[in-house]
Amino acid sequence: VDSVARVTAGAYDAINGGFGTEPKFPSPQIVQFIGHLARTTGEDFYFSMLRKTLDGMNTGELQDREEGGFYRHCAGAVWTEPQYEKLLEDNLGLAQVYLDAAFLLDNDDYHQTAARTIDYLLEHLFDADVPGFRGSQGAHSDYFSLSPDQRTADARPESDPSCYASNNGLAV
Repeated sequence: VDSVARVTAGAYDAINGGFGTEPKFPSPQIVQFIGHLARTTGEDFYFSMLRKTLDGMNTGELQDREEGGFYRHCAGAVWTEPQYEKLLEDNLGLAQVYLDAAFLLDNDDYHQTAARTIDYLLEHLFDADVPGFRGSQGAHSDYFSLSPDQRTADARPESDPSCYASNNGLAV
């Protein structure tokens, strides 16, 4: 655990939050690990890493503010220039990370982010006919770059027709 923690800390972007430079992926498993380290060690460094990363993703362009959910990654190190595909796996992980952090850090904004992400999953990726969650929503930059008013007039991108057992197990 100590060795992995050192490698993770070495990849941490102290300026923008997250890990690595660009493109910037949300990496929910790594963020979950940092939350675990903060909880178990009590070290301020891990709490700071967690806050900076969650705040960067929350305030940057990784999150779809209109319809909810998080995009796959951002080309810019400052969480800008999103790649508009929304993956079930990442959104499940981020909902869990933000919910855990809401309690760990006593932060209602994180709770709201988790709730919006879960709402997105239920509204856009859940298919009651299957029943199950679709694997992703397409990366249609022509749609996601529209203003909120223009989006309502345009057809929403279709979800992946596949339901993957592993990610549906995570959703449960």
